[in-house]
Amino acid sequence: MIEKFKSLKFIFCERTTEKSDESTETVLLSFSSYLFKLRKGIISPEKLKISLDNILEFKEFLKYESFSHPLLGKCRVLKRGEKEVILKSKTGLMKVNL
Repeated sequence: MIEKFKSLKFIFCERTTEKSDESTETVLLSFSSYLFKLRKGIISPEKLKISLDNILEFKEFLKYESFSHPLLGKCRVLKRGEKEVILKSKTGLMKVNL
């Protein structure tokens, strides 16, 4: 039964450090390559495109107390005024003028 599940096999069976070192090195090389390309701006813009079919106008998002935006992620409205809205997202606080 242990053979079916990788996590149980990892816990109860012998751990091979050679295999984990290779996989860790592969992950690090892949991630560092991604960061290098991102910094130099050579990631294909096609991979970064978002489908705009089902996206509402931003003002429509602001009607709700919390919402999930394709670029901003999860956002919560902290304060609503007549001319401005203050949002809290993963990146920090934002003031949106209406």
